[in-house]
Amino acid sequence: MRVTRFNFAGTTRGVRPTPQGGLCVEAAVARTGVLQYGDGSGRTWLEYRPESEVFAADSLASLRGAPVTDEHPAGLVTPETFTAVSRGHTADDVRRDGDFVVADLLVQDGALCRKVDAGERREVSCGYTCEVDPTPGVTPEGDRYDAVQRNIRHNHVALLAPGEGRSGPEVALRMDGAAVEVRRDAAGESMKKITLKSGRVIKLDAAEDEGAAQAAVEEVEKKADGAAEAIAQCDAVQTALTDAMTQNATLKAKLAAMEATKPAAPEVTEEMVPDEVLDAALAKRIALHDEARKVLGAEAKMDGLKPAEIRAKVIAQAFPSVKLDGLSADRVQGLYDAALLGATEHNDGLANAHRAAAGADPETRTDDADAGTPKGLARRTQDAWRRPSTMTATGAAGATGSR
Repeated sequence: MRVTRFNFAGTTRGVRPTPQGGLCVEAAVARTGVLQYGDGSGRTWLEYRPESEVFAADSLASLRGAPVTDEHPAGLVTPETFTAVSRGHTADDVRRDGDFVVADLLVQDGALCRKVDAGERREVSCGYTCEVDPTPGVTPEGDRYDAVQRNIRHNHVALLAPGEGRSGPEVALRMDGAAVEVRRDAAGESMKKITLKSGRVIKLDAAEDEGAAQAAVEEVEKKADGAAEAIAQCDAVQTALTDAMTQNATLKAKLAAMEATKPAAPEVTEEMVPDEVLDAALAKRIALHDEARKVLGAEAKMDGLKPAEIRAKVIAQAFPSVKLDGLSADRVQGLYDAALLGATEHNDGLANAHRAAAGADPETRTDDADAGTPKGLARRTQDAWRRPSTMTATGAAGATGSR
């Protein structure tokens, strides 16, 4: 929040004539310190003007050539009001003198020069703008405050009558209420003070209860000690966690390095597999292809197919409407066995039919009158896959061994 201030700085330090017939008034126009403000309703607060802000280069530069006025105008000096209110200007020799900013005020207006000579204008008040930072704190000297004035930019310097708008040599004025510098006793110390555990001294206003303030500070320091212990424990846990994470990262890096340098597994070649293993695998593969061709046909291609894929093709050929998704391994195996059994009975039926047509011995024919017909074959195939396999233990073992 940027506000306008009309703060009293002090009395003039000396007056001398200029070659043009005007007056050069040496005066303190700004200072550091804590100022007390009020809004007229009884509410007061403290604002701090630190050295870093009062003596900032941009702040001092805003004083050079600033208009000098006879008392404060109604507002800040602008190009529109300059001719009406300006009675001179500040010289370029703006300088620091202890806690004060000192400048020479060149007064060119005859009426104001006469007031200065007559002692009617002996005090100085600087009009400026600043930003109020509502952050409380304590000055290095031990004075507490509620806010800080920052980015101070001067607008004009006003000459005032003795005692105007102030109740003592450390009183200042501003637009939104009286501003009073925090008073000190003759020894330069506040009337009351409290001491922190660290040895730092905080000064109090006269109205504050010294004992209550000291007790409150000790209570806060006690809580701060407990918080410091908790923070120390958290720091210890954090340190341990960091060490563990570092060790973990180190071990991972070592493991990655070992994996990178580990020799690759040797390639498995046909010469490395025992002959009996190769023979057994080949026999199983040939047996599987042979029994699958009973359903798929003699010209079926099965190169590159896995055993499960071959069995699925057989089931799909024998039972096109059956979906294998979600079926158990035993159920799939039963369907496969049923397909093989159906194909075997179909082939046997065809063989019997051929022998009957050729005048073979009637005793070799099946008892089922339509065993060799397509109708009978379809019926037996459907019944076969719906019931447990009727293959003999020897036959089942042979079929299993050939998958």
